Amino acid sequence: MLEVIAKFIRLEELEETLVERQSAIDVAPERLAALEEPKNALTKELLETKARLLANTLLLKSLETDLLKLKELKDGNSVRLTRATTDKTYKAILKEGDTIKEKTKEKEDNSLELMSLNDAMNATLPDLEAKLAEATFLFEREKFKV
Repeated sequence: MLEVIAKFIRLEELEETLVERQSAIDVAPERLAALEEPKNALTKELLETKARLLANTLLLKSLETDLLKLKELKDGNSVRLTRATTDKTYKAILKEGDTIKEKTKEKEDNSLELMSLNDAMNATLPDLEAKLAEATFLFEREKFKV
């Protein structure tokens, strides 16, 4: 008789464990979704930052090309300035040189601004990657538990 009672008690304990585990399984998708949301947001932010960084880098390369062309124009302008024969031609070449200087300054300013922006984004990348690694770890650990 004692054996039967002990088995019933054990059966009751097993049933409680089963109910606890089933309730954990029932709420698991919500818990996983709650952990997956920040992971996905960080992934998106990291990818967007890298995309902006790449776009800025390509724009910087374009600005460098433009600056090289402007330098060539400036050098050509200097040569033409020494060969100017009339006052009117001389003034036109000077005006062209001023325009080249203005465009060069504008391109250099844009270039510096982009470099500064890239530096700031590069500084945030390790932090974002660390946060993403942590969020991924938490998600995977919870997924494993489930």
